[in-house]
Amino acid sequence: MTLPPSPPPAQPPGLSQDDAWQAPADVPRQRGLAIALAALLGAMVLLIIMAGATLYDQARTTSQPNGDDAAFYSYRLVSQVNGLATAANRAAGGADARDFTQRLQALSTFINPGTAESAAGLALLRAIPAADHDLIGLDDQLRTWRDTAEMRDEMHVRQVAMEVSARAEELRSVADRIANAVQREQSAITHGNQAHLAQGFRHLEWILAGLIAGTVILAIWLLVLNRHARHFNQRMAQANARLESAVAHRTRQLVWLANTDPLTGLKNRRAFMETAEAQILQCRRYPHPLAALLIDIDHFKSINDRYGHHVGDQAIRRVTDTITNTLRDSDIIGRFGGEEFAALMPHTDLPAALVAAERLRQAVAGMKIGLLEGGPLSMTISIGLAVHEPGLSLDTLLMRADMALYRAKSGSRNRVEVYGSEREEIAQQQ
Repeated sequence: MTLPPSPPPAQPPGLSQDDAWQAPADVPRQRGLAIALAALLGAMVLLIIMAGATLYDQARTTSQPNGDDAAFYSYRLVSQVNGLATAANRAAGGADARDFTQRLQALSTFINPGTAESAAGLALLRAIPAADHDLIGLDDQLRTWRDTAEMRDEMHVRQVAMEVSARAEELRSVADRIANAVQREQSAITHGNQAHLAQGFRHLEWILAGLIAGTVILAIWLLVLNRHARHFNQRMAQANARLESAVAHRTRQLVWLANTDPLTGLKNRRAFMETAEAQILQCRRYPHPLAALLIDIDHFKSINDRYGHHVGDQAIRRVTDTITNTLRDSDIIGRFGGEEFAALMPHTDLPAALVAAERLRQAVAGMKIGLLEGGPLSMTISIGLAVHEPGLSLDTLLMRADMALYRAKSGSRNRVEVYGSEREEIAQQQ
């Protein structure tokens, strides 16, 4: 009979690959979209700055003098020159010399840059190169006539009037040339301003179109970002759930490793003692019978020495299966180490515990393990039994069971020994 394949040692609950958290694969794409959004916002800010600069330039152009003041000044100049010519004709004929003198002085003062009104007008007119030369010549001539008229007698005033009358057409021509130059310059300025304004509005149209396009792109981006945010939140929730599941698995794994014997899957000594202490407390609060078994495989060292540790591990697992199948599910079973096991049987008095222990001993004795060479391997166990008494601690209970086990192993082995004289009393009762 061959040795059947041994089952693998008990393993703690593990983690699947799906439980591992994985970082989102589209992080570089999200970074690229963020850079694109920053570039779009920067472009929109630049367009807003350009729009502000264009509006400022348009306002500055609109607020600059456009020639209206110069036109008004030239119009008054022509009117006063005509009035002076008319007064000069009358004064040359011997009539109204005073009016001529007053008009001459008024026109000279009007042109003289020493007055505030004339200074403003001259500043505007002299900005027009075509009118500057005629204006200077007219100013010099009028100053000479004025000085002559003020310093001489009436006869000389009449001579000045005759001279002015003789040159009336020339004066009118000079005034007309100044007015025409102002008009041309005003038309050119107006046309230039209109062209500049039109170009500025075209720039504003392009800027506005860019801002509208940027706003549309930004709105679309925000919608996409919101969608990505929802997807990201969902993925984060899934990742968090997987992480919580992984933590729960790891916690169960650590608890299993801390409380379980890896070869048999039974409770280890520490976990057995903790659970047994709880049973002792229950027994003290709600008194009920309680029995403890200490189980040891007979001559186990010889099995390891003769057949190797692999067969020894197989024997321990087979004994473990027999113990768990023979005792109740409510019984607490643990491996104390090596070939030694312990069992705590709640609500079990001595007769019932003795029956269960004998049944277990017989089950192990009838167990066979097939080997590759030679006949089947059989084993026996020795069991020490002790029952709980009021006020008895767990250590004392196990110590009594251990003393009974020692007595069983010191004898012929393959037997159940009870601590004290209980077994003899029970045998007499039976």
